[in-house]
Amino acid sequence: MYSQFIYGKFVGSRSSEYQLVARSPDLTNEADLNTMAERTHRFWGSTPPEREVKAVGIFLHNQNLVLVKAETAVDDRGQFAVNGVRGFNQHRYVFIPIASISALQGRTFRLLVWILKQPIPLLVEFNAHLEPLSISLLEEPISAEIQEQEIGKIQTCLQYTDQQKTLLLSALAAIINGKQLLLTNEQTDIAPQNWMDSLLLLLPASIRPQISVAVGTLKEQECSWAQLVIKTNQHSSRSLPENMIWLNRATQTFQGQFDEDIFENRYVDYIRDHIAKAPDTLKQLIQKLDEIVEDDITLESLAEPKIIVRLIPALPEEQQDIFLSKYISGLTIEKWEEFIPPIIKEDYQQGLVFSWIELGKKAMLEAQAIPLMLQIWSRLENIQLVRLLDELNNNLTLAEILLREKRLLDRPMRQGENTIINYTLKSQPYQPSTQTMYSEGYDPDALSRISKPPPSSSSSSTVIVRKLIELCQKVVAHKAKSSWQKAWGFATNLATHKFFPDETEAFSLLDTALLGEISLKDLYNCFTLKLAILLPNIEVEQFKHSNLHRQLNSKNLAVADLLEALLAECNAGLANLPEIANLIEMDNAAKDNWYKIFLKKWSFSWEQAKLLLVEVIKDNQKYRNMFSRDELRQTYTWFEQQQPELKAIFDSLQQDYSCDNWVNLAHAIYQTQKEQTEFVDSLVGNIFPVAVMQKWLPLIADNDNLRKNFIATSSAWQSLTVEGFNQLVHRSQQYVPTLTRCLRDALRLSWIKGDLLHYLCQTWIRQKRIDEDLRNVITSPSVTNTFTTQDWLILQRLSWEPGIELNLELPLGVKTALTPEQKITLQMNAKTIVSRYNHPEQTRGLLHDCAGWGLELDEQKEILKAVQPSACNANLISPYLYREAKVINPAEEQQLIGLLLQLQLNDSERPDVEKFSVDVFNQYILPNCALILLKWWRDKAVEKQLYKVAFFTATQTYVQNLSITDFFNYLKVLKTHSLVEEAGWMFKATFSWIPDLLIQPIIAFIVDSTF
Repeated sequence: MYSQFIYGKFVGSRSSEYQLVARSPDLTNEADLNTMAERTHRFWGSTPPEREVKAVGIFLHNQNLVLVKAETAVDDRGQFAVNGVRGFNQHRYVFIPIASISALQGRTFRLLVWILKQPIPLLVEFNAHLEPLSISLLEEPISAEIQEQEIGKIQTCLQYTDQQKTLLLSALAAIINGKQLLLTNEQTDIAPQNWMDSLLLLLPASIRPQISVAVGTLKEQECSWAQLVIKTNQHSSRSLPENMIWLNRATQTFQGQFDEDIFENRYVDYIRDHIAKAPDTLKQLIQKLDEIVEDDITLESLAEPKIIVRLIPALPEEQQDIFLSKYISGLTIEKWEEFIPPIIKEDYQQGLVFSWIELGKKAMLEAQAIPLMLQIWSRLENIQLVRLLDELNNNLTLAEILLREKRLLDRPMRQGENTIINYTLKSQPYQPSTQTMYSEGYDPDALSRISKPPPSSSSSSTVIVRKLIELCQKVVAHKAKSSWQKAWGFATNLATHKFFPDETEAFSLLDTALLGEISLKDLYNCFTLKLAILLPNIEVEQFKHSNLHRQLNSKNLAVADLLEALLAECNAGLANLPEIANLIEMDNAAKDNWYKIFLKKWSFSWEQAKLLLVEVIKDNQKYRNMFSRDELRQTYTWFEQQQPELKAIFDSLQQDYSCDNWVNLAHAIYQTQKEQTEFVDSLVGNIFPVAVMQKWLPLIADNDNLRKNFIATSSAWQSLTVEGFNQLVHRSQQYVPTLTRCLRDALRLSWIKGDLLHYLCQTWIRQKRIDEDLRNVITSPSVTNTFTTQDWLILQRLSWEPGIELNLELPLGVKTALTPEQKITLQMNAKTIVSRYNHPEQTRGLLHDCAGWGLELDEQKEILKAVQPSACNANLISPYLYREAKVINPAEEQQLIGLLLQLQLNDSERPDVEKFSVDVFNQYILPNCALILLKWWRDKAVEKQLYKVAFFTATQTYVQNLSITDFFNYLKVLKTHSLVEEAGWMFKATFSWIPDLLIQPIIAFIVDSTF
């Protein structure tokens, strides 16, 4: 279905202007549609040339072929449609993608007839959903009947001439050269449409749609967009546009402004020449034009040889060479490069042979000719090859040039040829070595000894094989007389080719080229490029007597010995391959090929082969941090076939170069954890030192000898940075003692600090002891001289832990001013630890250290509050009981006083505690009647007698300032708070002369009385 739009007016009694009246839904750019209809692609201006008009056209627009039809609007009854009171014209534009017209073979003019018959719908309102058109013609093939009719049209038009020039071909040249051609409706025997068809048919199929056409009632001045204009209404030659010429068929002349050279064109010359020399091949010529469908052809490129040569096969064979010589010879190399691909594509054998011969004349002077000749060679049929091989035997210089490119032998074999080659050569192997050819001369009659091919083989193929071998041997013999390098250059092409399938013979042929003096680098190159891949097929004795062995013996004995050992020991020497490859400076591609050939040619067990795999991987991973299976694809593929799990591991490594994937590979190769870890360490220890160290730690944790060997040999350990070490400490906290021992043994003492020290101390705290072999390490000056304040704080915390015996002597200047955060942490740690103490001396030492770190008394006091009574004494608390000679407020320091009251005091401590109690009672509790606090004090106090004495002493002083009324009221309050004994002590302190037996009755009386 094809999109369309209609430009015109709406049917109805209401007048309107010309406008877009309908479009398919996908044609949304209405501005462009209006521009096309109103300006760029019209048949007339604002006024049509006649009242009733009809015109059609075709043109290219943005990869679409656009059909256009204009006509006076009529309704279903054939009556003129009106807009308001007047008739109007309608324009329909149909968009056909250029890819949809392939069935027409470029005959776009057939669409003009089709659209002419299609009525244009009338509309009363705008329709933005106009249904796309179906064009069945685009699916119909061109029938033989139509082709015959076309040939008839062309033959008829060719009869009209002007001064012995065919009008049709002159008109064609004018269009190709950029002129607009006007045809009119003169009263002649031939309709102008036949001329249009003939002109377009004489162009290649892909060019025909490029010719825009306008046909019908029109004004030629408004059709500047059309290259071919057929005007059916009245015409005046005076109205011709500047670029338009009129073919007046009535007078058989051209009119308009033009020079005579407008009718000259080399493409048209060929068409004229072709038709003149072979008029009976017009049908074949049109068929060849139909086959030219490439979209990169333009009118300007029609005269190029690459176009013309595609038409020559339409001629009889006996005439083709004449036309090839006339229209194709004398080309530059650049033109040949454009010319060859089309005739190869067409498989035009006569043209290929002609081109080969022409290029051979240039090959000695222009190197670009050689690839073109080889391209042609690869597409020639056997009979043509025989002809050209005979020519090459008489021109060895050209043969050498062509054989040097290899592709002379690489030509794709026609059916049966490959069988013939194998049969011929295996039946009669190549006998003389190059050495023999040097000394005794080359025997060309040796070719006659080649066995005959099987009876079923093609005789022409046999001849080709024989002639190719003969040619190769002639060139080798010719070059070997003067230079081994030149002989080698040809021999490498020859020896590895299918014409010499026996590998020992190929080795002998190549080896003979090494007779002369050769540099070590060149020798390595020769070995890498050719000899190495043949080596698995060579016996050690053949190698020992080879020129290769002799050269290596004098230039690099190590390589000679390794190769000899490899061939002598076979499987046992396999692991030497990477070492040999590196000594010979092979690249990865050569190594891969070499390893693969050995693995396939020799039979290995997995245990033998894995030695090579390990060495290959180690060699491939040197100085890099990526894994590429592709670099040694063949080698890795072989191992994957032996151990299928390797495929997934290699793929994972290539996608994710991680330590885990290397560990997986190690598990696939080795059985023991030690072997696996050593393998991973040797490969990627320097890249993933932290991850590899994590694999080592379980192995070396309890094995001193292995740990010391690890420190001396591990790539991971040698590559470990301080940053990486700290990561390792975080990930492997359980192995911190082992890491510390590694640092000690490796003399990396400056790393023993920070997080390592923190986790080490945490480990010792959990196990409630210090590892004896590390006790002196962490406190040695070699370690502590790089400590930060935080490091010392970590050790300090460790030294406080119960059960940890660590005498910590901090050097002068270490206890610098702590940050607020450090102070808080120190205080919190101290409170946590001191709560677990059982002896006062532990607490005393901790508080002493805290004081040394700069904690104030108030901060130390907070630590003291966390102490258990068993770990405390009055002497520890006493510094905090007075502040600036004033006793502390019990309401504010109840926790500290509570700790003091729980203590069992000795005789030396009681006086101070008693004095403190008296001061608190006198200054805070009694004056403020803080009897709840007093009651708490009484209940908390372990030393009850001290409490009684202190209270009695305090009241003696306090009651002196009370009136009798206040005194009695105080007694009442004490009684109310169940402080009966305290009331008695206060009364006694006032009336000490009253016997104790009378005190309680008196107090009871006072409490019950009203004052």
